[in-house]
Amino acid sequence: MEIHFGAPHWADAVRQYLMHEEVVAVCSGYQSQHGIDSPQDNARVVLLQQSTRPTQWAEWSERVDAPARRCAALDSNSSNSSP
Repeated sequence: MEIHFGAPHWADAVRQYLMHEEVVAVCSGYQSQHGIDSPQDNARVVLLQQSTRPTQWAEWSERVDAPARRCAALDSNSSNSSP
């Protein structure tokens, strides 16, 4: 048995839905120090996202009516990242 998050990678696996996911934006103190006061301000900064979920910022930005331009992918399986 395994608890897996994300897209299914095993064709013959039996899956059981566990719960709904709520996506929220998380930031550091950088936000208040650099005048990032609204979701629209995210267009001025590099946004980090998991490489396995490349559409998350675009989806979140659409929900809050804000542009998302640049993202740096974080690979949760290694220490590498790519802009």
